[in-house]
Amino acid sequence: MNEYIDCERGSTIAAAAMKKKCTEQVKEQCLSQQIESVKGKVDLLFEWHSSTRHDPDNVAFAKKFILDGLQLAGVLENDNRKFIGTMADEIITDTENYVILHISECMSIFL
Repeated sequence: MNEYIDCERGSTIAAAAMKKKCTEQVKEQCLSQQIESVKGKVDLLFEWHSSTRHDPDNVAFAKKFILDGLQLAGVLENDNRKFIGTMADEIITDTENYVILHISECMSIFL
């Protein structure tokens, strides 16, 4: 998130380009891995692998780009409350930076 904020302070055009690039990368990963679209409401577990000591809220900021990319790829119908139930984060210290997204049918665990 800090990188995005710094970019946005310098230029809103550069920040928009950064968001577009990240969103497109997610879309391309979905298409290359032939991830099927899901129907209805889903729960999401974001498994963040990070080699840096970013704060959890800064790491999880990337959710917006990921959700937009999933929608762009047709994996999610929409990223609003009608289609997204619970979102949870797990942050794992790793030598690489990547995220694994677990998508499951909405279980309404917090009702």
